[in-house]
Amino acid sequence: NLIPANLVAAAFRSYATDYKWVINAAVGENVTSRNTTYEKVPIGTEVEGMNILGLILFAMTFGIALRKLGRDGELLIQFFSSFNDATMILVSWIMW
Repeated sequence: NLIPANLVAAAFRSYATDYKWVINAAVGENVTSRNTTYEKVPIGTEVEGMNILGLILFAMTFGIALRKLGRDGELLIQFFSSFNDATMILVSWIMW
């Protein structure tokens, strides 16, 4: 859940653990015999909803990596800052 496998999918789907019952029979025995056991096995699935924790971790890691780049990362940081300012202006227009 913390590290999404796909960032685009993480924006729309979230990872969840589901459980499936599996029949375990002893070697050489029939499944219908009395010597069988049921085992609850965890299975990873995707469900509707955002993986917010994974997106936040990615954003923080990306920001730290940009800061570590120094002057080379400064241009991209300025781009995201300008993009944020433009988005806030659009939101203020819509809310007005």
